[in-house]
Amino acid sequence: MRERISVFLLLCVVSPGIWARGIEDFVSALSRADDYHARGRLEVYLPSAQEPVAYDISLISKPNPTDSLSPCSYLIDWRSADPDHPSAGFTAYFDGNFYRFRGDRLQEYHTSATPAAFAPGGDTGKGVQQQAQFVSLLPQFLARELRNPEYTYNIIDPERSATIEGQGAGREFVYRFNPATLLPVSATVTFNPGTLSEQTTSWQVQESLPTSSPTDFSEEWLREQYPDAFGRYRSSTFRAESLKGEALPTFSVPVAGTRERFAHRKGDPMEALTLVVFLDPEVATAAGTVAQVREAASQAPVPVHILWAFPTTNSAEEILDLLGQAREGEVALSSARSLASDCGVTLFPTLILVGKDGMVKDVTIGANQDLSAIVIQKIIISN
Repeated sequence: MRERISVFLLLCVVSPGIWARGIEDFVSALSRADDYHARGRLEVYLPSAQEPVAYDISLISKPNPTDSLSPCSYLIDWRSADPDHPSAGFTAYFDGNFYRFRGDRLQEYHTSATPAAFAPGGDTGKGVQQQAQFVSLLPQFLARELRNPEYTYNIIDPERSATIEGQGAGREFVYRFNPATLLPVSATVTFNPGTLSEQTTSWQVQESLPTSSPTDFSEEWLREQYPDAFGRYRSSTFRAESLKGEALPTFSVPVAGTRERFAHRKGDPMEALTLVVFLDPEVATAAGTVAQVREAASQAPVPVHILWAFPTTNSAEEILDLLGQAREGEVALSSARSLASDCGVTLFPTLILVGKDGMVKDVTIGANQDLSAIVIQKIIISN
């Protein structure tokens, strides 16, 4: 392939101005690709293997011009095409949140908790969101790739075949696009050509799927796509302390002892200043925490509601035995595991103070003999 490209470059004499304008047409279309949704197969050819390693991949992306960390929000779903060696996973990024699932592990990074993970650095000079597996197949990332000043390239018949051939930065490539939309149709890239470490990847779009409605990139949407991954394998770098100044996450949790659910949508206001208290009935300090929180709420200078959240049990009897008689402004939530995970709660008790505007004002972790006074002080400061 390298010889063919070299001959082509020698034979073609085209002014740099025309080339630049042509490339910008492709770059502009790729950058603007909104609600992009495609499925295809990627084959990876290795010098030491007789058959390629193949993956079936689904891509969803939309540009996010206000995000300095990535040219787009995206979801990449992949699975091995080899039935003898099954594997699957997904990678997602949006609004400073990155999720990667493979096997039995879900990793996540949030700029509010680990900003260094998103910053350029290390051997790649890229953050986690820009070095994700298969991310180069996304049109918005391909647009960045085509702007690489190390590349030399030619556009072949832009009205019909819409093909770009080129080389540079230790690779040779052939990209084909839909002449009408200038969106990717196929890509063949050879890395380290002519060396022992040469590797070729071939990507073929098999189906472009227009979305019926705009994709709402959010954690709620992602959990709907992969409930098992989030329910069984979630392991987050996010911690409750990082919630301060953020909106309380969306949740819908059963009310203990009833068939009702208590629901809240991220960004919505609360009826009153609210304490979300995460408890485990098996922890020895649970009963004392209940008494101290109630004392603080009764002495607070403003009305305070309490949500008793129990991530470790769905037993209404166990919960009601601990809480006793329900009081006005209190709601007991059972099976609150997903809420605890979304809030980064790992220790009990954890108290999250939420303002009427739905924003987290403060977080208190662990038992304390002066908990009542601490909570009252934080209520006064946040009010």
